[in-house]
Formats: sequence, C-alpha cells, structure tokens
Amino acid sequence: MASIIFTISPRCGKRHGPRPGNESAYNQRDKVLMRLGFASYRDYLRSALWKELREEKLAANARCEICGDKAQIVHHISYRRNSLAGKHLGGLVSLCNRCHCRVELREDGTKRGFEATLKKTKRLLKSRRRDATIAAPIAAEDHD
Repeated sequence: MASIIFTISPRCGKRHGPRPGNESAYNQRDKVLMRLGFASYRDYLRSALWKELREEKLAANARCEICGDKAQIVHHISYRRNSLAGKHLGGLVSLCNRCHCRVELREDGTKRGFEATLKKTKRLLKSRRRDATIAAPIAAEDHD
C-alpha cells in the first residue's frame, strides 16, 4: 500500500497532502513512476529528468500562464506516462507561487484532489486566455 505524504509547503505555508478519497490519481501516478524507474514522486522531482523538463518548460513559458507574473513552478496537469517521461510537455503548466497555491489548495489550506486541482487550473487558464483575446484587439486599436 502506498504511503501518503503530508508536508508543509514553504511556498504557501499550508498543509499539503491529499484528503482521504483523493488518492486514486496520485496512486496511478505513482504506478507510472514505478514503471519509469522511480521509487516515489519525491524521487522523480529530485531526478535529472524532472530538472531538465522543468528547465525546458520554464524556458518555453517564463511567465505564469494564469496571471503573467514570473513563473517559478512547473505544475503537472497530466500524470500520463508521456507527460511524466517528458515526451509531451503539454501536461505541464508554468505558474508563479501564488497561482500554484490557488490551484493546489482550498481556502482552508488543505490540498485539493487531483481532479479538483485540474478543474481549477483549467478554469483559471481559460479565464486568462479569454482576457488576453479581449485585450489584444484593444491594444491593437491603441497603435493605429
């Protein structure tokens, strides 16, 4: 049986770790990681593979994909094998610390389950893209 790790995030100052009942996506992630040769998600995040993927994603998207501030975090929105193995960077999103906390944590500071985190991330990304498409024509008009 996989152990569930709860930590205090230095970025958010909040309790991290899935609530009971939210483990299935994380269990599936851990199974994929074991097939890729990692003992745990923590080992994966400390690996040369992750460091390379993180650097590549931040080089491609140096700004937070939600608010536009400087990105410091690369967040998984997919735990599929191709995403974890680095064959598909579309499963990663560049985020600033503040937006990462917004998508990961509930108002009471507990970690959202994967599906809730994914839903929140997609909603905020969609809102950002909608705002950008509205602002683009206005900016273009200012330059005429």
